[in-house]
Amino acid sequence: MLFACISADVYEMIVDCADYETALSKLKRVYVKSPNAIFARHALATRKQNPEESLHTFLKELLVLSKACNFQDVTAEFYRNELFRDAFINGLKCQEIRQRLLETNELTLDQTFDIANSFDMALKHSASYLSHEKGRSAAAAVTPGDNIYANGTQRRSSSSCTIPTQPKGSFCVKAYHERDRFPARDAICCSCKKRGHFSWACRSRLGSKYSG
Repeated sequence: MLFACISADVYEMIVDCADYETALSKLKRVYVKSPNAIFARHALATRKQNPEESLHTFLKELLVLSKACNFQDVTAEFYRNELFRDAFINGLKCQEIRQRLLETNELTLDQTFDIANSFDMALKHSASYLSHEKGRSAAAAVTPGDNIYANGTQRRSSSSCTIPTQPKGSFCVKAYHERDRFPARDAICCSCKKRGHFSWACRSRLGSKYSG
């Protein structure tokens, strides 16, 4: 009768079974998944009443969730440890650690702490490794000829110089002056013998100094 009610794929699973009880047991192992009591208790403890949910509906939902919690007659010490374990899982601030713990169907209090502690140390070591790698990458990005200020900004070596540039509309390399107030307007340069600038601001002399 069982063979007549199943598909060909299911038949392949139990074709070697000698009796009905063996075949039914094998099918239960394949299709009937035991509930995760750890997750069921977490869902029960964290279930909140929805805004539009009545008290009757809320209570009914809690009763449904409690069926998968695998409650048993236990001693007071065992019951205390289970509550302690559930409170520890519910109160974790790290979602990754909580997810790892909820993946396990059965956990004692000691096992819960050992798994959480190991995963927490792994996360800290990973963060430290990434921070160290970023520091090495930042140090390698600085060229040997450059210096770094205390605030992390980059400055060029003291051996490199740049020719001072004039602001737009300026006639002085040190400060902005209007043409009628330019101090060297009538001065004669000692280097190029031209009128209109001092020798220390002579463009011909500066150009020969910084060229090459």
